[in-house]
Amino acid sequence: MARRSILPAALLAAVLAAPLAAQPMSDGEACLEGSRDADLDAALCSRALAGPDLAPPTAAALLTGRARALIRLSALAPARRDLDRAIALNPVSAQAHLLRGILQRRSAAMDGALADLDRALALNPHFVAAWAQRGALRQQSGRADRALADYDHALALRAGQSTALFMKATLRFQQGDFQAAADLFRGVLAQSPVQYPVAALWLAAAVRRQGGDGGGAIEPYRWWWADGVWPTPLVALLAGETNLPPAVTASEQTAAGERALGAFFIAQWLFAEGQPAAARRWLEEAVAAGAPDQPEVIVAGAQLRVPSE
Repeated sequence: MARRSILPAALLAAVLAAPLAAQPMSDGEACLEGSRDADLDAALCSRALAGPDLAPPTAAALLTGRARALIRLSALAPARRDLDRAIALNPVSAQAHLLRGILQRRSAAMDGALADLDRALALNPHFVAAWAQRGALRQQSGRADRALADYDHALALRAGQSTALFMKATLRFQQGDFQAAADLFRGVLAQSPVQYPVAALWLAAAVRRQGGDGGGAIEPYRWWWADGVWPTPLVALLAGETNLPPAVTASEQTAAGERALGAFFIAQWLFAEGQPAAARRWLEEAVAAGAPDQPEVIVAGAQLRVPSE
């Protein structure tokens, strides 16, 4: 019986073992995937959108990708124009409705934001991010029970959804359930310490509001501040390592959003120190300084509506 040649099999094995040459992404593919460089993402999306004969769904996806980058760059007006165009081209884009809802929430256009988030969920009932964002909108609107239901729905779909977990923790803090808030903030820090490092400040505040050791609570997360990511005096204040004046100075020297954050946590320190009148003045500063969708501003506003603590 003639021997069968093994050469074809050997050649095939060599071909299969050889590494495939990496194929560069197209501008459109890179736009849709996104990166950490929002400027680059916006440029790639723009270049892809300049291509000829784009199908409407493709153009809508590229516009949505560029809007996502523009939001990260705080270029909110052009981002809104892109999202309006994307939805006109593809009305069934849940992602475009989600992003436009987030934009409208940031500008306190609550009815429009709710309509967009409702539409995103109608298009995709399993859209975890949309459940979380609608919960944040409802929390901002003072509808705590419905916000909690949305957060729980998001977490039922994906237990580690960091936005829902973080916002649910702020809601429990807002409701004065500081133990539940602390447990949830620890969960956030276990899963997303880089995405939500501010959860360590919330955790320290929740522990201090219960009469506990803020410094001990914050210690496992001090690595994040080693390079000065957050104002050191504010961290030191909540850790019980300094007094109020350095934290006040640091807060007053920051941009509006960070000033709101500083004012909020100074207020929580004052509440823990038994100085509610001074704390409420800092809550007013937080509300005046920050964006309406900022968690610290939402909770500060709710605390101001409480007659006394």
